[in-house]
Amino acid sequence: MDQPDKLTVTISDDQAERIRTSVANGEYASADDFVASAIDSYDDLPSWLPDRETLKRELEEALNDPRPHLTSEEVAANIERWAAEAELRLANKDR
Repeated sequence: MDQPDKLTVTISDDQAERIRTSVANGEYASADDFVASAIDSYDDLPSWLPDRETLKRELEEALNDPRPHLTSEEVAANIERWAAEAELRLANKDR
């Protein structure tokens, strides 16, 4: 078995506490196991998932969109209205 590489990394106090808590709760046997699991999880992310910069750019574009913001209820009502209008057009087309 190959000798594992040893790396020194700097993490925030909050991140360190998350690792310590997960190990103390028995979720992971060690901090090494926690980090290995995090890396494996990262490798398992779907390939279609956008990278951080793309996601950030798309979010900023959405937040800066000058069109009015709609609630989920307003979106659902619009979809219902558009569907009813489409059904009416199809019914009138058959006449």
